[in-house]
Amino acid sequence: MKSFKKISGIIKHELSGYSDAPVSQILQSQLKDSWRKHAGDSILHTFPLLFQSGKLVIYCNSSAWSTTIRSQQSTLVSKLAADGLEVREIKVKVHPVSMSPAPKRKEAIRISDSTSNQIKSTASRLSHQGLKESLLKLAKRQN
Repeated sequence: MKSFKKISGIIKHELSGYSDAPVSQILQSQLKDSWRKHAGDSILHTFPLLFQSGKLVIYCNSSAWSTTIRSQQSTLVSKLAADGLEVREIKVKVHPVSMSPAPKRKEAIRISDSTSNQIKSTASRLSHQGLKESLLKLAKRQN
């Protein structure tokens, strides 16, 4: 079983049939451009990652998009072939974008009554409305 090679510079076979020659930057670019042209709405959810021996591996960010690509596989293969790329098969892998957990919300710091009164006094002397409103909001954080 052959291993896949990364498109980003270590692909060892020409897409045009010269299997011993390395894939040029032009052909890598052609593959990515062709994918962008034919992937339609799925372009935001897919990435052509690997290519070797006529097999193109596409990463999708969800199983829903992988299903969409699988259902369009024969059409996409035909369109890529029409662009001069020898893609015979598309393999789809789900690689979800890692979502970091939402940061824990910190509890607001409470201030003493005297600090609150001092902030209100300062706010009352300001002419800048935005700063005044912010200070009054801060002053409400009293114990």
